[in-house]
Amino acid sequence: MMMRGRIVCFLAATATNHMLVSSAMMTVPLPARLDQAIAKGLLVQPRPDVYILGTVHIGSESAEEAEALIQAVQPRTVVVEVPPSRMDRIRRANTNLSNQQQQQQQQSPTPKQIGGPMAAAGSLPGLAAEGWSKGGWSGLVFATVIIGSSLMKRSLTANEEMGSLPRRSEFSAAIAAADAIGARVVPADLEVDELIQEVAQACSSPVSWLQLAYQVAAQTMGLVPVDPIRRLPGETIVDWAERRRDIRTARASRHHGEMTAPEMSRVLVNDRDTQFAALCSSAVNKNKTNNNTSKTNSTKSSLRKYEYNDSSEVVVCIIGLVHLDGVVERLEQ
Repeated sequence: MMMRGRIVCFLAATATNHMLVSSAMMTVPLPARLDQAIAKGLLVQPRPDVYILGTVHIGSESAEEAEALIQAVQPRTVVVEVPPSRMDRIRRANTNLSNQQQQQQQQSPTPKQIGGPMAAAGSLPGLAAEGWSKGGWSGLVFATVIIGSSLMKRSLTANEEMGSLPRRSEFSAAIAAADAIGARVVPADLEVDELIQEVAQACSSPVSWLQLAYQVAAQTMGLVPVDPIRRLPGETIVDWAERRRDIRTARASRHHGEMTAPEMSRVLVNDRDTQFAALCSSAVNKNKTNNNTSKTNSTKSSLRKYEYNDSSEVVVCIIGLVHLDGVVERLEQ
């Protein structure tokens, strides 16, 4: 296969609402399939041994890019933005899909895979109970209004996506690709109940929720700008996905969140940036430790999964695009 490509390594930061970017180029053997991701700022290499792919949760391009990146660089560790319980579910689903030889099902999801409005509505009681038990009123509001409404919006575009832009999970694809080459997979995200707790603690004041309610109402009435990541009136789902596949859209959305809901933005974006970056760093350190140990005693069964033909110590991190700048910035520090 013809291999080509360049990675733009950059440190992104914000100052007085402007993005400051310093860049340096490093030539690496990457497939042409990743050229667009590099050009749009979705794929960066903040360290020689770390690749970060920012993804969007729509369509299948992010899934294809995750597969292409992992197959090309053959990482020892893949850090993925999913909680441990979801990683286990994904692996079971991947195994079932492989056993049933249903590749076409991956490319053309069924309504059951995507989930419709009824399924989203059916999840609300469970979310409400989880939110109340983990965070009281704040947890209840976050679980039902924020998470619940997100599920409902996702379900309303299910049929349109099936017809125009079939969905494949980039996280499922990344885990399957990592398992195929024997890479270690690190689940990097919080469980839902942990996330609810974190948000409830950060937004414990009624003032926080009142401010958020005002912002939602004002955006609905057109009094203030909406989140740039939202679909525009009359925008096709294909055009919407293409607009989202740009680091500039993610940066604008992140800034919007910081301005309209700073406490929630800190928990949902900034704190998770820190967590993802820390896990990437620790994965690099673990790789080096395991590589050195395997050279001295590679017959130990506990180390066999770290033995690779090329002794690569590369880490690949697959995260939502809104987190990319924050993770890169922390890894560059």
